[in-house]
Amino acid sequence: MDLTLSEEERQIRKAARELAEDNFAENAGQWGPEKPVENLEVLAEHGYTGMTLPSEYGGGDASFFELVLAMEGIGEVCPDTARALQGTNNGNAHAVAIYGSERIKEEYLLPVCEGKATIATAMSEPNVGSSVRDMETEAVEDGDELVINGEKIYPHPKKDAYNTFVRMPDENIGQVLIDPSNPGFKIQEPDYNLAGDPHSQIFIEDCRVSKDRILASGPDSFKKSITTYNANRVTGVARGWVYAKWLFEEALEYSQYRNQGGQPIAEYQAVSHKLAEMATKLEATRWLIYRSLSGDELPGRALSCMTRLFGTQRNHEVVDEALQIKGAAGFIGDTTESYAYARLRGDQIAGGTKEIHRNNVSKDLLENGYPDLE
Repeated sequence: MDLTLSEEERQIRKAARELAEDNFAENAGQWGPEKPVENLEVLAEHGYTGMTLPSEYGGGDASFFELVLAMEGIGEVCPDTARALQGTNNGNAHAVAIYGSERIKEEYLLPVCEGKATIATAMSEPNVGSSVRDMETEAVEDGDELVINGEKIYPHPKKDAYNTFVRMPDENIGQVLIDPSNPGFKIQEPDYNLAGDPHSQIFIEDCRVSKDRILASGPDSFKKSITTYNANRVTGVARGWVYAKWLFEEALEYSQYRNQGGQPIAEYQAVSHKLAEMATKLEATRWLIYRSLSGDELPGRALSCMTRLFGTQRNHEVVDEALQIKGAAGFIGDTTESYAYARLRGDQIAGGTKEIHRNNVSKDLLENGYPDLE
């Protein structure tokens, strides 16, 4: 099995890094929860926003693997911009691209590909978190429309559409794309998480949407929904990885010029062993991401959950050690280390908790066995 990148793949990463060096280096790592709008405009001009979406709607027909390579190149310079790139290529947009009506695709995908819009997931509820099949938000038919009632918690309040998981009239869990301006879709004032990102509760009261906004319905609707959501899980790990890698490089450099006791701290075994373990964790996570995205299909449950379970923990451990190496220099003030520490800790909760991913992996193993190489 050839684990090396092709020349074309190396060029994807190289071109992305060169673009970042020319445009994003000055404010690298300084954006925090703020979206780097100016950088997104540059990415859009060069065809990166929505690069994995269909070309007929403004995308680039790229694979998720190619997206990760571009994220790596950009993330070596500015991890915040790599995060923003992932937001325009997530599984929510792909749910629209794969399952949406022609009208819905034309309305939403072009702005996503232009870097002007993003689509969020509205899944969790006050009484239902990881047990999605127990959700209470429901839709009933009324002619050519669905009337939806329920509550959602934790979505970002400033998105252009919400891929909303609901119990459909046939009792199966499906997805409906709802515009935030839709009457009956009420987004509350946000609370903020540890990393400073806003999250809101959404009240859905007699919200009428046309049936052409249904993305998934029928007996296999939940399976279809989760398939695209799996892509979110894996690219979300890649998003955290670029932060961990960036901060590893910062810590590696810092350890070579920070002197204590008459020598660089990198020469102390306590620090050098940290660096060795950090690099090992980064490389193991990278190859699990690559493995999950290497096929022609979207990643399945076992590999996506393995990647999420292993990768989110290793990413956070790397950032934790980077912070430890820099000490107060990384802890005090508005540092990238402190932001990444909080954000990557949240990755072990968002997209399904690590406990749920363990359940998913074990269930898949019992049903299908070890996901061996093909």
